[in-house]
Amino acid sequence: MNKNATNDLTDKKLTTQKAIRDLIILIVAFALVAATAFYLGRTYFERWPILGSSMEPNIHNNDNAIVVKTTKFDYDDVIIFRTTTESRDTFSGKYLIKRVIGKPGDTIETVFSEEDNAWHIYRNGEIVSEEHIKEPIYEPSYIAFEEVVPEGCYFVLGDNRNNSHDSHIKGFYAEETEIVGKAFIRYKSITDFSFLK
Repeated sequence: MNKNATNDLTDKKLTTQKAIRDLIILIVAFALVAATAFYLGRTYFERWPILGSSMEPNIHNNDNAIVVKTTKFDYDDVIIFRTTTESRDTFSGKYLIKRVIGKPGDTIETVFSEEDNAWHIYRNGEIVSEEHIKEPIYEPSYIAFEEVVPEGCYFVLGDNRNNSHDSHIKGFYAEETEIVGKAFIRYKSITDFSFLK
């Protein structure tokens, strides 16, 4: 065998070894990424199917939400929580999705405005922004009230406030210990999704 043929065989052997090594590295990297994604998905994130229209126009019936598991919530966060209090009637034990309006210690007040013939929500004496809601609040179940949000609870409302079982019903709160997490993406399909504000 001449020197050129030996060099060709050596080059082919090196090329084959490099290809196998690259393939092994790729498989290991893919396995690590998949394991990390699985771990993060099980530990920190969750897909949540949405039933009902209480969060329209931002989240619709049969949408899905991606929820980050956290214990820190701010005003306007959209949260998913389990209802447990007996006074919640048919909603006892169910999971609901609502927007955080009041935190523990906040004073929440409902005020009827003759000017626009609608109810408005005040938090600590200031009107709450209504940029998220579907329409002005005219639902007869709203009444004038003023209450302080208890410790360990959040005052929550649906964006579709005229069709939402939420904290405008006296005694209804999202309890800290029953909150699953904060929804930050809604989607129906790969082309129909949005980040929640």
